[in-house]
This record gives sequence, structure tokens and C-alpha cells, in this order.
Amino acid sequence: MVRGRFGNHGNFEMVTPRDIGGLAHYYRDNDDPAMPWYGPISFAGNIGNVDSGALLESNYGTPGNLEVVARSGTDLLFFWRDSGPSFT
Repeated sequence: MVRGRFGNHGNFEMVTPRDIGGLAHYYRDNDDPAMPWYGPISFAGNIGNVDSGALLESNYGTPGNLEVVARSGTDLLFFWRDSGPSFT
């Protein structure tokens, strides 16, 4: 989990393994007074079970790309999402 630079106050961003395989992204909108959480936004379902992962926000783009390294068995896998507005 990281506190990113998206929004005025920086959203909390979290990525976690899913029990059905792949990963899930959650975020909390810290600009909203109710501070709601959104997710899961599932991705990488085709990689099977994920044992662990690490999340960071890089300095590529503005405010920055979210980047994940995940371990699945003996494989290390890298994922990233651009900083928008398309969030691909």
C-alpha cells in the first residue's frame, strides 16, 4: 500500500493477491470527505495464484505510474498503469 500523488491529498493505493488468482487494486479517494474505498479492480487473472507483491508509484508521468512486481511461484512479473486519464 502506498500514498500516491493522485488528487490534492494523495490517494491511498493498494494491490493485493486475489484468492481466485491474479491481483486486485483498491484505492481510497482522500479528496472526498467521506474517504470512500473503491475496488476491487481485478487484473492479471491469467497468471494464476500470486504469492506476494510490491507496489510503488514511479515518477513517470504526472502524477506517476503505479507499478507492481508480483511473485507467482518462481516467476517475477511486472505490471504498470499509466497516470491517466485512460489508466491503461
